[in-house]
Amino acid sequence: MEQNENLQNENLQGETFAGFENLLMPEKEFTAVCKTIVPEEELMVCKKCRRNVAISAICMLLGIALGVLLTQLNIFVGVIVAIVSLIVGIVFMVKKRYKWDNFKGKYGSIAIEKLLPGYVHKYSHDKWIGGWVLRKCGFVDTSFDSCGGEDLLTIDIPNDDGTPSGVQLSICDAWATRTDKYMVTKTDSNGKTYQEEEEVTVTLYDGVIGYVHFPFKFKCNIGINASLPKTKKIPTEDIAFNRTFKFKTDDKLEALCILTPTLMQKLKVFNSRNRKLKITLMKSGAIYFGMKRNLFKLTAKRGGPNGRVFKRFYNDIYDILSLVNEIKINNKVFKM
Repeated sequence: MEQNENLQNENLQGETFAGFENLLMPEKEFTAVCKTIVPEEELMVCKKCRRNVAISAICMLLGIALGVLLTQLNIFVGVIVAIVSLIVGIVFMVKKRYKWDNFKGKYGSIAIEKLLPGYVHKYSHDKWIGGWVLRKCGFVDTSFDSCGGEDLLTIDIPNDDGTPSGVQLSICDAWATRTDKYMVTKTDSNGKTYQEEEEVTVTLYDGVIGYVHFPFKFKCNIGINASLPKTKKIPTEDIAFNRTFKFKTDDKLEALCILTPTLMQKLKVFNSRNRKLKITLMKSGAIYFGMKRNLFKLTAKRGGPNGRVFKRFYNDIYDILSLVNEIKINNKVFKM
């Protein structure tokens, strides 16, 4: 009987996951389309800068090689030539490097439209979920006195037949800070001491935050790299998962119906590409997740608007939808 249940589980996952994939534009096609979004003039500037950087690198290496040869005649002159060539080469390479402006502000909405043709969705560059999500998520210090965000993307998680479900994944970039005041003892020009108040701004959160509220309820609370009241740290059978994540719950049996081996594998893959992944799952049916980086900030440090940049953009959305979809599948299988 256990074997039949496992087989049913695998079949259901395969069928549903295939449907999820079909709602996204294929990665290679998406990358090719995104390259056409960027204006030709900007691509030409990018190519010119790459060429200048390559020339600067070659000249730097030749200068260093010349310096090494000159050391045989005069050590002092040879070392000077080599050092100057290195410094000048680095300066020119940095100056000629292509500095691509923030992608999301210029082309983000267009790229998202291309990426999610099968999803009902909405993207707003200047909006975010709101401060309430920082207070509810369970992994942000709620003592913040200032918060904000941008790049709100909402995606309707469709029913199995593809119709809109009304269940939305909301995700954006967010930050939260607190201003601490303290007294400092100082000394004036006459040698007298006095007290002066100073301020320091502490960053409590800066990264991606997301939220989904399913129409069903869970039978337990779960925190992954997040502290929740009345939960205990529980080890799993996956040693690599235990090394990466702190898994806490108030009901181990029910939690492991949600945190299946498939979901653990997806979390490990997702975490390998991001920093400080945090997830809280509430009995109410709400899921919050966060990570330490800017979701759609695609400033190309190496080579401008290339395929690697758009691939990262694709993987961000793909991985998050994959996690949400897996939890949805597990609910169907285990009747959470």
